Amino acid sequence: MRPHTAPSGARRWWRPVLVVGLGLAALVVPGTTAAPGVRVVVLLAFLVLGPGLALVGLLDIPDGWRELALAIGVSLALDLVVVAVLAYVGDRTVGHGLLLLAGVTFVGAALQVVALRRRGERDGTAVA
Repeated sequence: MRPHTAPSGARRWWRPVLVVGLGLAALVVPGTTAAPGVRVVVLLAFLVLGPGLALVGLLDIPDGWRELALAIGVSLALDLVVVAVLAYVGDRTVGHGLLLLAGVTFVGAALQVVALRRRGERDGTAVA
């Protein structure tokens, strides 16, 4: 039995949109007057999903649950590496780590868009 999957075009484009949305929210919300609980939820969602979805999305894994599990693991590993490197060099500013992770996230999302356009051109389903 074949697992239920969304149409290939729609399924592929949600990932870069979600990744950019998480990244922008993580950069904007801490500087607002939002409730502390909202800020924590937004930052946690970004730290747990953002960088991982940006990079794992490049692998084009067909199973959504496996992709999500790998994305969470990659995100947490990247978070740990960034914090460790910044602590090693003596930079204790939280904003620098967040900016670095957001940069990785945006670069990963941009690479996904490029890959989707190339795949669309190859399949004849390119989006303008």
